Amino acid sequence: FNLDQVTCLVGKNQSGKSALLQALYRLNPVDPQRFAFDRDRDYPKNPTARSGGNEPTDEGGERVVTATFVLDQEDISAVEVLAGSGCFQSSEPALVVQLNYADALDCELPDLDESNIIDYLTESLEFHDSTWKRIHKIDSLIKFEQFIDTEIDKPTNDDERDDFRRLKEKLDSIGGTNMAHRIWNEVLQERLPRFVYYDEYASMKALVPLDDLFNRLQSGTLRSPDLPLLGLLRLGELELDALRDDQRSSESRKNMFEAASRNVSERIEPYWSVGNQFRPEFDIITLTAGDDPDAQGQRAFEIRIKDVVDGNPTGYSTRVDQRSNGFQWMFSFTSLVGYLKSEWENCVILLDEPGVSLHGDAQAKLLAWIRSEALDRHSFAYTTHSPFMIDVQSIDNVRVVEADARSKSAVVRDNVFKMGSSDMLPLQSALGYSVVTPMLLGTNVLIVEGASDIRYISRVRQVLDQLGLASLSRQWSIAPALGVGRIPKLLTFFKAVSDFYVAVLCDGCLKDQQPINNAIHGEMIAKSNVFSIGDFLGMHGADVEDMFEPSTYLKLVNRHFGTSLEADQLPRPGERVIDRLKTLGDDTLPGISSNAFHLACAKIFDSQFESVIGELSEKETTRWSNLFERINALLETT
Repeated sequence: FNLDQVTCLVGKNQSGKSALLQALYRLNPVDPQRFAFDRDRDYPKNPTARSGGNEPTDEGGERVVTATFVLDQEDISAVEVLAGSGCFQSSEPALVVQLNYADALDCELPDLDESNIIDYLTESLEFHDSTWKRIHKIDSLIKFEQFIDTEIDKPTNDDERDDFRRLKEKLDSIGGTNMAHRIWNEVLQERLPRFVYYDEYASMKALVPLDDLFNRLQSGTLRSPDLPLLGLLRLGELELDALRDDQRSSESRKNMFEAASRNVSERIEPYWSVGNQFRPEFDIITLTAGDDPDAQGQRAFEIRIKDVVDGNPTGYSTRVDQRSNGFQWMFSFTSLVGYLKSEWENCVILLDEPGVSLHGDAQAKLLAWIRSEALDRHSFAYTTHSPFMIDVQSIDNVRVVEADARSKSAVVRDNVFKMGSSDMLPLQSALGYSVVTPMLLGTNVLIVEGASDIRYISRVRQVLDQLGLASLSRQWSIAPALGVGRIPKLLTFFKAVSDFYVAVLCDGCLKDQQPINNAIHGEMIAKSNVFSIGDFLGMHGADVEDMFEPSTYLKLVNRHFGTSLEADQLPRPGERVIDRLKTLGDDTLPGISSNAFHLACAKIFDSQFESVIGELSEKETTRWSNLFERINALLETT
């Protein structure tokens, strides 16, 4: 399965969601001591996994996790310093990383272009024409090394013999036939994203012995609760050495902690939107047997929280571990992200049931904050049972984890529409909430067929706003029906619950959309409030994709399939673009008829607009602007 910038994992209890996150975490963990593999505990117990002699070995070499990363241009440039320009066959080469039960990583670079690497090694060397002909026929480093070993003592010409020896030295210097491992060890391993696993048990402690923390930091044996604490120190601009300094005066320490309190409040409080404001208070105390029998007599950092009412602190404070579970989680998590920002720019943050103790409104704000952080520098994957932690505007980022009865293992599915009924509950609740919320807020609702429509409309609306053209009014809230057949159900729901104002934007021509015609005849919606793309464009069966020029849509198709199709290659001009693409066949464009293809192209349009599309033509922006003006005109009649 694929991980997006933000990926949501849903599934029933015991389906394997937590185990999945923990396995991913082991690829390159920030805290290596947590979840170390134990073959006796972790090796599959079911007979299917152990059939065919698949018993755990003493070496622990069995593969646990395989992950494929796509190298970006900075990665490629760094590799080319070692292996030469053009050392990859693909513009988006893959790095395949495998982890075994001994916690050892192995890697593969399947897109290495060994022919180009051989050219790089032989440049500036001089051989006879006959030797060059044989070299140019070699397409692998293994054959190349064999060729060198065979030929190195044959030449009668001293210069050619020296060139062969220099060539042998150059090949050995880049790792020889193990070049992929050399690239991994010297270039890519340090660029691999760090993985962070965070659950409710990783919240920071209220009392932390400073010498113990210092020793763990120096020895690289940090524990999970240490990470948010280190983040808190960063946010408060506190240095661990300064905290351990027992020669600092009480006045100096008090000033230091008051400044830290202000810094932390300003940076964390915006994310704590439930209840009163707060102010953290810090101190250094000497632990007693009642505090921690194992650390009695040690100096410890203490974290307390004081509520602020109407801008004024109350007279009482409590230790952070005595606050509500929701507060402890949010306080620790935002501190953790502060630590990650200061230490690593590229992290995959794995959240197990994030914000489970938070109110629904706070969970929704947490999700919005996660998405903003993901756009900044990190990727997130999280598990949830809560509908407030599912973004229905990005439903294609949801993955379903199921316990497969046949294989007795966890299976991850990308297609949420194939979920079982019980697995669908959080998603159904999220979709229902997304529909009900605009109604309860008294806003206007534009119903569209699916998630791909939302992606296109949202991005086009931004483009038109930037150009100063008429765009879809912000008074409209967009609700996905997940299929034209479900639109009447939504209309019935709205009509039964409350007064509302609703419009529908659908694919095709209205005369062909029987479910919507039935809704019109049933007086669930006026015909004037229904807009069909086919009627608007004057094209039979036209979809949202036909709002773009074929050349624009082909950019999305080419990015998705890795093809290089041009508009003049498509037959039957004037017809809907999807039908024209289908004539090329499944061999050229596999899955062209699937919902997954539609969603994938819409996702590329939304998330990679600048790099893939660049800009829309005047014809396209005018077309979209005219459609939105017609829809907006309905608001003048309400």
